Amino acid sequence: FVLAEALCLREDGLVLVQSGASWCGDFGAELFHKFSIDFIFPLNIGVPGRCFTTQQTLFHNNVSKLPETIFLRAEMAAKATP
Repeated sequence: FVLAEALCLREDGLVLVQSGASWCGDFGAELFHKFSIDFIFPLNIGVPGRCFTTQQTLFHNNVSKLPETIFLRAEMAAKATP
């Protein structure tokens, strides 16, 4: 699936949370986004945390195949992938 999410710092500045803005390219992406809407992303951990900390973009062809140490929501992605 193809998904774009906009994350922001929580008010305390310690973690990233969903901003409410997203784009879902198909039903699998929409399902994955719904699974992870309340997920909290620690800074420098997982893909969003590392992207935020390093200010670098990361692209992965299939996040459902990444270990959870790299992509914290890998199990959710696998469930949303047809």
